[in-house]
Amino acid sequence: MRQAVTTTKKNWVTPFFLLLFAGAMLVTGVSFPVAEKEPLPTLAEVIAAKVSETGDFSEYSLEIEENGPEYTLQFSGLVRGREIYGTLSSYDLEVYARQGRYYVRGGDLLEDWHEVKGVELDGLPEFVQNPQIFIRMLLMNENLIVDEGVTRTVDGDVCQTYFLHLPSSDVEMLTGVLSGLDGGQVSAYLWFGEDDGFLYKVTLQLDIATGDHMSRIYRTYTMKPQKSELPADLPEPGNRVLEI
Repeated sequence: MRQAVTTTKKNWVTPFFLLLFAGAMLVTGVSFPVAEKEPLPTLAEVIAAKVSETGDFSEYSLEIEENGPEYTLQFSGLVRGREIYGTLSSYDLEVYARQGRYYVRGGDLLEDWHEVKGVELDGLPEFVQNPQIFIRMLLMNENLIVDEGVTRTVDGDVCQTYFLHLPSSDVEMLTGVLSGLDGGQVSAYLWFGEDDGFLYKVTLQLDIATGDHMSRIYRTYTMKPQKSELPADLPEPGNRVLEI
């Protein structure tokens, strides 16, 4: 009789402990879920973050040069926040941009500041601009080709380079920022400083349709962090000035 009682007790205790063990494992699984690995950022997302960081630099020098078939345009100036001031040497003009408005003075006819709204200088806003604008637009396109390049040096600063290419089927997204691109292509080369993350250089290769053939244009933006002292007699966007 004693032996029978002992056997019955063992059969009851063993399942009981197994049940407790299973319950403990279940609670542990609920309390401490397995952490899912976050996906690594894409190369386009990495570049977008770098562009956002370089936007923290509010003052820097800006040199722009464009070379096309039988012509060259050059601008040398400064950026302070959303203001751009400098000289367009090809036209012997001072240029000032603020709040989306562009003003010029100089040469033989423009002794005072004039707001640009005429035909002859209607391409000025897309030439004299912060290159971060169209880079951000490029990065929004899902068909953009993005590659990481080698490290290079710009004026003694070691930079990581990147290559962006927008196919011809998608260039119309840049209408208003870069003109004449119908059926053309856009490629951009970016140089970010390895130490400070600043965007030191942007080179655009623009294939533009002109008549029955394509023209290739190179435009280079070169920047350097520095304090910007702008002239004191710049026009205020709210004030009335003559238009050209």
